[in-house]
Amino acid sequence: MASGVTKRHNVEGYNFEYNSLVTMKLDGQEEIIQYVSNHNDGIKFNFDFKGNNVKLQVYEEKQYKYKHYMPEPKFIDSAKVI
Repeated sequence: MASGVTKRHNVEGYNFEYNSLVTMKLDGQEEIIQYVSNHNDGIKFNFDFKGNNVKLQVYEEKQYKYKHYMPEPKFIDSAKVI
């Protein structure tokens, strides 16, 4: 269940293995996550972590500072487009 809570984590020494597994130290604890995909904007990523699909948004400091002023992207229904 999504809570919408923004949380800052300390990530150290991440390493891509086998092109999809990422090992890292997350808040001082060794973790392994599986990289699934990312969107072409370079901000939204999908990972599998402990059996759950996690949608993650990673912002640079300046992007995070101004993201509250940006309008929400509009959904375009392309189901009937040829």
